[in-house]
Amino acid sequence: MALTLHPGDAAATPEALLEEALDLAEPMGIRAKYRFVVLLDEFPAVAGLGHPDILARMRNAFQNHRHTARLFLGSQAGLMAQLFGARNQPFFRFATMLDLPAIPEAAWRTYIRDRLASRRVEIDDVAVGRAAGLHRRAPLRHHEGGLRSVPAVQVT
Repeated sequence: MALTLHPGDAAATPEALLEEALDLAEPMGIRAKYRFVVLLDEFPAVAGLGHPDILARMRNAFQNHRHTARLFLGSQAGLMAQLFGARNQPFFRFATMLDLPAIPEAAWRTYIRDRLASRRVEIDDVAVGRAAGLHRRAPLRHHEGGLRSVPAVQVT
């Protein structure tokens, strides 16, 4: 299944494409006979897209899917709490809030070294340490260090 836009196609309106995109994973899961997980990173940004009822339309589509699970991510805990905790929001009580734990620097070091080794790239310990430490300077750092307090929401 694919989402395609054909210029001049009357059915390819933005509204029709949105509906098709929202339902894209579900038929794939049905055919494959397993559940897909769709990750929506920085989910609160969707509310700022300028479409007046996009969140309501998303909820309407998602709530009927049985072969697709969603993981909603966002770096601003307050916005995530508002979207999923306020009674006047379409996604009220749609998911369970989770806090992702910090990824230990030792795990980053192992991942970097193994990933590069799988591509036959050598790296010394100093460079691995510098690369592993970069996650502390990422934009998410203001949320209590690393990825620890990035709120994630899992559909229940």
